[in-house]
Amino acid sequence: MSTLERDNWQREGGSAAYVRYGNSFPYPRPRHNDRAENAVKIFVGGSSDRDHALIARLASEVLESGAEVSLVVAVGGAESTERSGRAVVRWLGPLSQEQFGAELGDATLSFLPLEENGRSAGHMFIVGSLQVGTPVIYTETEGMREYGDPVFCRAVPRNSSPLHVILEAAANLPSTTDTREFWAENYSREKFLESVVSASQKMRAMKRAHD
Repeated sequence: MSTLERDNWQREGGSAAYVRYGNSFPYPRPRHNDRAENAVKIFVGGSSDRDHALIARLASEVLESGAEVSLVVAVGGAESTERSGRAVVRWLGPLSQEQFGAELGDATLSFLPLEENGRSAGHMFIVGSLQVGTPVIYTETEGMREYGDPVFCRAVPRNSSPLHVILEAAANLPSTTDTREFWAENYSREKFLESVVSASQKMRAMKRAHD
């Protein structure tokens, strides 16, 4: 699902082609269709290779700001809610797939804080977020370099202030409809299967040429 994975596989003597991941999850339709709300709602979810120190930093920055910002975190653990001024941080327990999709769809944008572990992670989160029309910001890692887009899925340096970057992005977001259309054109299950078939055919043709 990334050139990093392909290269690792090939170094071990295998044959591999890179295909960017896509899927169509059974998520509910988002509850909002615009970005007109004053409050910024940020969703952080998932578990694989998540940078928990960066999540804690973002939560602290949200509470210290006292601004009209809501942060929802679903990475496992106990439920709790913290408030400071108009700022709210909610820590959720385990969610069903439908509940996870609903939280994504209710967010202004989603944030994917990743550790650099020399492997790929976060692809399902990005695809699901775009599917429900929520743009994504993620920390730069080698395993995610093919998934960046300057409008819908933006990479940011890990040493930057997460809240500052998110609020800057929230001031100029694409619409829910445009984001969903971007997903359909690039990351739907149909597009993914087309890419897998195409890559398979190319690899088979290369093998025949070398035989």
